[in-house]
Amino acid sequence: MLLSSIAHSNALVVGATQGIGLEFIRQVLQDERMDHVFATYRSQETAAQLFALAEQYAERLHCIPMDITDESQIETGILQIRAIAPNLHFVINCVGLLHNE
Repeated sequence: MLLSSIAHSNALVVGATQGIGLEFIRQVLQDERMDHVFATYRSQETAAQLFALAEQYAERLHCIPMDITDESQIETGILQIRAIAPNLHFVINCVGLLHNE
């Protein structure tokens, strides 16, 4: 596991609804040393698998709506994270922006 020497940690995966981001969530949740795992999603319509994991790991997985192109959503997401965990030990970014009009 990529988190082999860390105990009682918190992680954030930005862009966790599919592909690499969703797999990061699955892998990190397997490690019981992770106290809280935060997962961002942009659209509820594409987050069904993430929400299913959130039901399974209700105590540890926290889903946060966030469009990375909207600063107010980023600020709100940060506040939600800080209300649960004052520190993040890992941040994994799985989103990209090809064009910004």
